[in-house]
Amino acid sequence: MCSDGGPIAWAALLDWYVGASELVEDLEACRIIVGSLLVGSATSNLVACDELNALTRRAELWLLAHPCPEEWNAAHVGTIVHMCMEIGELIVGAGGDPTRVDQATLKDKSTEVDLMIDEVKELIFQLMAVLDD
Repeated sequence: MCSDGGPIAWAALLDWYVGASELVEDLEACRIIVGSLLVGSATSNLVACDELNALTRRAELWLLAHPCPEEWNAAHVGTIVHMCMEIGELIVGAGGDPTRVDQATLKDKSTEVDLMIDEVKELIFQLMAVLDD
């Protein structure tokens, strides 16, 4: 459903994702950083968290400046950004040491980020295939 309560305008959603290509690349970079935080050293993790913070802040600003035309996708992408921020905050709060963070929580959040980014990429692929025909 669109934010105005009307039906989904699939072409407009695809146009939004095409315009969001840099955002999608940033989300992919966040995924890589989040994965590295699970196994990195405290020092490297703190540096990685700085980059993660920069990427998530840029994503937040982009989302504010370019609202998604469809509610579910807006919430989905926003959730990915916020989960990445939460993971970074957990690691920074532990001084960069991932062993000082509840491992189940860290792994669950990391896995969820992976799945959600895969969903976004799959949706873009499906929209392109359907709207190309």
